[in-house]
Amino acid sequence: MIIAANTASAINICKGDTTCFANVFQAKLDGTGPCSIANGPHCGIDPVTGQPYVNSNPADALTQRLTKMLQYLNNNGFNANGTVWGSYLSGTAPDWTRIVLSGWSQGGSLATYTAYKLPISRAINISAPPLATLVGGVMTAADFFSDPPVTNIRNIYGLVHTRDPLYTTGRFNAVWSAAGLTDVNNDGEVQLNTSTAVGLNCNVGIPSHNFSTSAPDGPFGPHDDTNSLWNEDVLKYMLID
Repeated sequence: MIIAANTASAINICKGDTTCFANVFQAKLDGTGPCSIANGPHCGIDPVTGQPYVNSNPADALTQRLTKMLQYLNNNGFNANGTVWGSYLSGTAPDWTRIVLSGWSQGGSLATYTAYKLPISRAINISAPPLATLVGGVMTAADFFSDPPVTNIRNIYGLVHTRDPLYTTGRFNAVWSAAGLTDVNNDGEVQLNTSTAVGLNCNVGIPSHNFSTSAPDGPFGPHDDTNSLWNEDVLKYMLID
């Protein structure tokens, strides 16, 4: 699960500034960093407000929202069938090593940024993370991808539609290459819906962690199509394999 504010996307806020992405997502993660103060450096321009992005309220960030949710579930009779929600907490903070973060679009981008900063159990990207921008006419990934993630790269998954405009403009290629989801790591993009059958496998053979689909568009277009029922097996694989 991922809880993210429904505001302007980072790729619209951070146009032309690859440093901006980390600053924006750090503020989204826990309300700290340059974008936790008004007019902070490398915080882009929020097209909704016309001002640099800012989140100065930690209570409106992922860490505190997730903590409060787990505390509520644990303290209000929702522990059942062997699930103890408090076990996903370490004191008054999430126990990140036990938490899978999955999200669509912005939510997936925040999941991946969190995986780069914290040792989470797994990050699942649904039409995400397209965190790249044109710099000198070249699609360039966010700066933070140049550092190795704290979470093992083997625990970062992705699914995108080949007709997603964020895919066709080269954002995913730039990000996946920078992140190390490449043939060198046996993580090269696996194209589904081809004439050759594709086996989903992680623990044997060639590991599959990065998928693109060319299935027919769903009712809401290719950026949303990764949520369609015909991708159910891929989504289950990314969650449990």
